[in-house]
Amino acid sequence: MVTFWSNRVLVTFAIFLFLTLLKTEAVGASAPPTLEKIKDRVDSAVYKSARTLKLGVDPQLSGEMLADAVLFFGNFCFDDDTLKACSDLLDDGSKMREVITAYLEDSKARPPMIRTIASRLSTEIGRTMSDVGWPSQKDNSVGVINVPVELQNSEINLYTATGRSQVGGPASALLMSPGSLQLVATLEDKTEVYGSVELAPRGLQDWIVDKNSEKKSSGAIDVTLESYCARGPEAGFSGPLAIFNWGRRTIGESAFERDSHLAPSAHQIGLDISVEDQTGTCSASCSEGLGIMFAEAVAIWRSGCARCRDYALSVIRVGDRVWMDRRLIDRLHKNADSLESTDADTTQARSDSLMKYLSAPSVSVPQSLVVGYVQVTGDADLKERICLLEAKEDMDWIAFSQGFLCPESASVPEMELHPKVVISKGWTDCEKDAIACAIPGGNVQITTAEYAYEIPGTSGFATLGESTEKQKYNIRPIILHEVGHWFGVPHPEAVGAPIVDIMSGVYNPDNECVSAESLSMLNNAADDRWEYRAKDNQGLLPQSANQKTPLVVSGSR
Repeated sequence: MVTFWSNRVLVTFAIFLFLTLLKTEAVGASAPPTLEKIKDRVDSAVYKSARTLKLGVDPQLSGEMLADAVLFFGNFCFDDDTLKACSDLLDDGSKMREVITAYLEDSKARPPMIRTIASRLSTEIGRTMSDVGWPSQKDNSVGVINVPVELQNSEINLYTATGRSQVGGPASALLMSPGSLQLVATLEDKTEVYGSVELAPRGLQDWIVDKNSEKKSSGAIDVTLESYCARGPEAGFSGPLAIFNWGRRTIGESAFERDSHLAPSAHQIGLDISVEDQTGTCSASCSEGLGIMFAEAVAIWRSGCARCRDYALSVIRVGDRVWMDRRLIDRLHKNADSLESTDADTTQARSDSLMKYLSAPSVSVPQSLVVGYVQVTGDADLKERICLLEAKEDMDWIAFSQGFLCPESASVPEMELHPKVVISKGWTDCEKDAIACAIPGGNVQITTAEYAYEIPGTSGFATLGESTEKQKYNIRPIILHEVGHWFGVPHPEAVGAPIVDIMSGVYNPDNECVSAESLSMLNNAADDRWEYRAKDNQGLLPQSANQKTPLVVSGSR
């Protein structure tokens, strides 16, 4: 079995899986299971198994189990010979729970390698993953946190950079990804007890009660499948949705020429995000929250950008906090004492990536994996290891990581893009009424002239702008929209594309996801020659009761 494949081969295989798994079930029992159905069955099995075992489960681990299950169903459940066996297995809740229970029990033992969910499921239908060229085991870094007796009947959550993420309960132990973790247990009387844990790969730690409840780690920035729209009818491949310049290399254009037209957002490795408050009203939590919302939006959009350079935008700094691509953290955790050259070299993909991460649910375009960020500034051991890495040619992630984390020994490489969120007292450059305004590859402006905002964070919501007599918005979908423009995605109505998602030029609370159509335009926009690429100021208008059709915002194409 070859351990390292090219990233493009892995992504191509991911496309094949989702071409199979995201089909509708219009033909009934003969159709392969959809992603939605697999997710429902796996989530249910994880919940029931965890409660039976009195375990809390890191949401990241739940996502990895889902990706692992999708790998099995994508390989075996699309032909007449095995489709019925797969359908029966998926519909048999007890069998799925047995597989998940065994996996959780093995995880609790903290082995360096663990048998995959896909391998366990293949055994149930009399097959093996080696039949289709996949290993039966994968690297394991999951550790265990022992929960104090007095907290074992509580509901337990993990603090992430964007809020709380449910771990579960009742639980005597937690299965968690390694790192600097901030936990909170909510007792029956609603009292909250905080815990801080520094968990090493495959480590075993006790929950340490944090008496300073105000001190909360910003934690990870994760991306969920709910960030992407459920796939609807095919929108076609003409106009702005036509595949632009994806095959030029095969018809005479050199790789150098093609890469010279790659947009900066598609190849820059590090990103330093800042916030400029021109109003003097944005608190420290407000400012950090805005930066984190920008980073979260970057994670969502880049996960649909197969034409972006591998590991583009993989090291993010917001203020004094630094986040890194989870896949890089996986590589570091695999080698506790040193980082092998094959793991440092991101041009070589690890084959177990598809066992841990899903792809953005779109069959219209090539896809990359849905991967969030792990905060490293709170993890002293991980930071020390990164600072001791040997810088290598063509491994920019090391240079950016060290530049952001180890200023005494390294400088930050030059960056073409320096995005800034600007809070304005008056109207933005997109003029009157626009809630927000973005320049592709430039700054994002939001106005407090007529609007107020709720900004999510670890301590709850911070408010920006006077809320009295002003329309109040959750900042997350607004930043997601503007970061789409930052990548070069236009308003669909401005270029003749269907209006189905977050990129409408008029704010719509019913369309706060990223669609296949926008991912198609994102990949086209990775080439700066695309005629529909967003240019100039791109504004977002508020919803109006008298407005029956979306408006094309001034300054957009």
